[in-house]
Amino acid sequence: MTALFFIQAHIPDDADIRRRYREYQTRVTPLIARHGGRLLATGQHLETFEGAPPDRRVIVLQFPSMEALRAFWHSPDYDDVRALRDGCSVTAWAIPALDSPTTVPLS
Repeated sequence: MTALFFIQAHIPDDADIRRRYREYQTRVTPLIARHGGRLLATGQHLETFEGAPPDRRVIVLQFPSMEALRAFWHSPDYDDVRALRDGCSVTAWAIPALDSPTTVPLS
């Protein structure tokens, strides 16, 4: 069962933090791919249908499984790269995707 990984990030308007975040993006991309992950969507300009729009950049990734996502997140290679985003505010969460999407009541 694939896993959808959602990240909200705020990158402050600070030249050094932004430089390090760009390096983080460059270095994290191959790590995500190595664990079977792929970028599905990213951006700040979302279309809000109800409620307040997010005030941070939203990133959506897909991994082959929750196990693959956990292996990426807890890998020593990612630990080395994670420090590059110090100074940024990040919230991350994941849910298993449905194997066979269907119409179901929302709960």
